[in-house]
Amino acid sequence: MEINNTKATESLRIPVPEGLFDEYYNRAFEPEDIAYEIEELRIADAQAAELRDNLYNYRFYTRKEAGKSIVSDRFMAFWVNLRYFDKSSGKMKFRLRVAKKSLAGELENKQISGIFGDNIDIRALYEQLYSSARRYLSTCQTDRTYTSVMFGFSALKRPQLIEKLLADFIDALCFAERCGLLLDFPVVGKAAVHAWLDEFPETDGMIIKRIYAVLGEQAGAEMLERLKAD
Repeated sequence: MEINNTKATESLRIPVPEGLFDEYYNRAFEPEDIAYEIEELRIADAQAAELRDNLYNYRFYTRKEAGKSIVSDRFMAFWVNLRYFDKSSGKMKFRLRVAKKSLAGELENKQISGIFGDNIDIRALYEQLYSSARRYLSTCQTDRTYTSVMFGFSALKRPQLIEKLLADFIDALCFAERCGLLLDFPVVGKAAVHAWLDEFPETDGMIIKRIYAVLGEQAGAEMLERLKAD
């Protein structure tokens, strides 16, 4: 593949999986918003709403912590775990093998397989990955520990925060490419890039440059071509 350095300034606006409601994924991130959208969808397509209702019940669950009820998000945990594997120590070959097995297991476990049956609805899976990625990025921006320096006495300015998130989120996506997860689940890469660009639209070219910096030009170009494919 011929490598063209001008690609670093091109757009990474990639196709969104086709679906009944193109705007659904772009406005529902929190549990109550997602539940509302499912009820709206039910009016037009009861079968599609039932599938998303089942995914909702799998995705959000309540756990007890310090005597309080906490709503947890299994799909948001996917992005947290991806970042954990990228940042963890140990031999790279071992980390890649363990990460792929663990993360793929989160996307094709018995509960998810039971919801989808024989055919995975890529659009529905994309919606969960996209909205959970947006929740993850939003949470990072409002978390005082993540957004501060000097033991919490000084807050990062937006450019600094974006640089920090870029090093965490996009580097983790590159790790998913290295371990082979994006080959088996290209929807993960598409959802991640869409979520990032919708959260930080001014950083389009920065993503591409970061991917090249982390993976190298050859591997980076191959990843970008697959991300842009339908």
